[in-house]
Amino acid sequence: MFVKSRSLILAATVVNMVMYDAELRLCDAPIVIDSYQNGREQGLTLAANAGHTIYVSEDRNSDAIVVYIGSYAPQGLSKDAYKTAKHFAHTDVSGAAEYIRKDLLRTIKREI
Repeated sequence: MFVKSRSLILAATVVNMVMYDAELRLCDAPIVIDSYQNGREQGLTLAANAGHTIYVSEDRNSDAIVVYIGSYAPQGLSKDAYKTAKHFAHTDVSGAAEYIRKDLLRTIKREI
């Protein structure tokens, strides 16, 4: 039997909601999705440019969704992002996705 990490499932659910946003799908700026690990947190990153990265996973100390925004760190969590933790109830997938979507749209519009 194959079992996927609960944190990855939660992160993928949030990222999938973000990916289906029409405005983001139609923009020319690439948004790169990758994985990251921060101790017991297993999650995904969305990078809108080389320096702006959003990390999403299940919080390592609870079942809440945690979103960090900061600079890119390969496979880990950057120190500046760690300070920006925003938590959402584990059932508030749409709230986390909306928070990420708004940040990505602001970032992309700054790049243009």
